[in-house]
Amino acid sequence: MLARHTLIDYDREMALVAVYKERAPARDGEFSEAEHMIGVSRYIANPDLTSCEFSLVVDDKFNGQGLGSRLMLSIMDVARHKGLSEIDGLALVNNASILKLIKNLGFQIQTCAEGPDFKLCRKTL
Repeated sequence: MLARHTLIDYDREMALVAVYKERAPARDGEFSEAEHMIGVSRYIANPDLTSCEFSLVVDDKFNGQGLGSRLMLSIMDVARHKGLSEIDGLALVNNASILKLIKNLGFQIQTCAEGPDFKLCRKTL
């Protein structure tokens, strides 16, 4: 399982990471820097190699600042460049912020065979 998340097959999948760099004064008068991962968008190509499934995670502290939109637009650009023609994913019905983001990006939102707790979000690239 660890290999699955650390050895990416770039022909079938891609992950984009947003990082926040924090700079703070240190005790010695210098500055220390720390990087924090604040968002990840990812796609994995389906076996048909024409469509893919996406995932998106954004740190709660950065919600509503456009980061999710930027990550999704970027991962869709990469998928399109790789020749994929459709992207889809599941969203929880009670996650109003992701459903709003996805709708604003032009995704079609449908009921889902996975059950009433999910919506299927699909977009032609």
